[in-house]
Amino acid sequence: RQQSNPIYRVASQVASELSILCLDEFQVTDIADAMILSQFFSTLFQQGVVVVTTSNRPPQDLYEGGLNRNYFLPFIDLLQRHCIVHSMGSDVDYRMITDEGNTVEAPHGKSGPRATVDLPQSFFMSEPTEDTAPVVEALLHHSGTNACASANANNSTQIQPTSMELSIGQNRALTIPIVHRSLNMIEMTFDDLCTKHELGANDYRAIGREFSCVHISDIPIPLTLERHNEARRFITLIDELYESRCALMISLDDADISMRKDGATALDPTKLFQAFGSAETGLDDADAADDEDLQWMDVATTKGGAPIGALASVVELEFAFQRAASRIHEMCSTRWWQKHSGVMDEK
Repeated sequence: RQQSNPIYRVASQVASELSILCLDEFQVTDIADAMILSQFFSTLFQQGVVVVTTSNRPPQDLYEGGLNRNYFLPFIDLLQRHCIVHSMGSDVDYRMITDEGNTVEAPHGKSGPRATVDLPQSFFMSEPTEDTAPVVEALLHHSGTNACASANANNSTQIQPTSMELSIGQNRALTIPIVHRSLNMIEMTFDDLCTKHELGANDYRAIGREFSCVHISDIPIPLTLERHNEARRFITLIDELYESRCALMISLDDADISMRKDGATALDPTKLFQAFGSAETGLDDADAADDEDLQWMDVATTKGGAPIGALASVVELEFAFQRAASRIHEMCSTRWWQKHSGVMDEK
C-alpha cells in the first residue's frame, strides 16, 4: 500500500540518495502542503535521514493560525521528537549596519575618465537631492525618471538607454523598457515586475543573472494586505536579486515623513511594508487561534480580501517582510554597490 503512495515513493528515493537534508527558511502556509510534509518527513525519519533546517518559527508555531491546523499537529510532534531545536535569536541585524557615505571613483564611461564623487549612504531614495544628483548622473549617464537627474549634456561618453527582450526560458521573454548597457543596469516599475505579468522566481532569477544593477520605481507605499500577491512577488524579487548579488536602487517619488526613520532624514525600507495584524485581517487573536471555528470557513474572507484559509500564509509575510527590508537596506547601501555593481571602485 505504501508503494502506491507517490509521496512515500518520492521520499524513499530522496532517502536512498542522501543521508542529510538541509533546508533554509522552512515554513508552512497551506493545509495541503502541511499534509504532504507530514507524510514526506515521516518517511525520511523512518529511513534514517538527518534533517537540518532553519526557520523563522520554532516547530510549535509552524502554520500558526492556519485552516484545520489540528490535522497538522501530529507533524509538529514528529519534528519535536526527531529534531533538536536551537534558538539562534539575535538583537543585531548585521545587514542594517552600513557605512556612512564614502568617496569613491564613479565612471563616466567604460573606458572614459573617472570623476571622484561623494556617494550617498543609500540608493534607497526619494527625489534626488543636491548632494546625490551628481552621483546618480555619474552612474546612470542618462535617465528620464524623477529618481535620477538627467545626464550632463557635455558628457560625450554617455550612452542612450535602450529596451530589450530578455529570454527567460520555455519560449518566454520579458520586455525590459530601459537598459543602460554601459552600466549593465535596468530600470523597471513595481507594476512591470510584480503586477502586470505575474512573474515568478525563475523570471527574477533570469534578471539577476543578466544584469548587475536594478532600479525599481513607483512602489506603492505601504504594501498592504489588499496587495498580498504583489507583496509576495516583490519579496521573491528581492530574494532572487540578493542571491544574484545585484546592486539595487529604489526610488520613491514624494516619499513622505512616514517613510523616514525616527529623527532621521534617511528613508526606512521597513516602512514599505504594513504589518498584517488583527486590525488588518479582521480577526482577533482568539479567532485566529481557534481552529474549530475556522474548519468550515474556507470561503470566508478577511477585511483585506484574503481567504481565511490563507491566513497562515499572510501571517508568514510579516517574517518575509522583515527579511526583505533588511536585504533592501544592504543592497541599496554604498558598500554593497562598491562590492557588486561593477561600476564603482573604492578609492
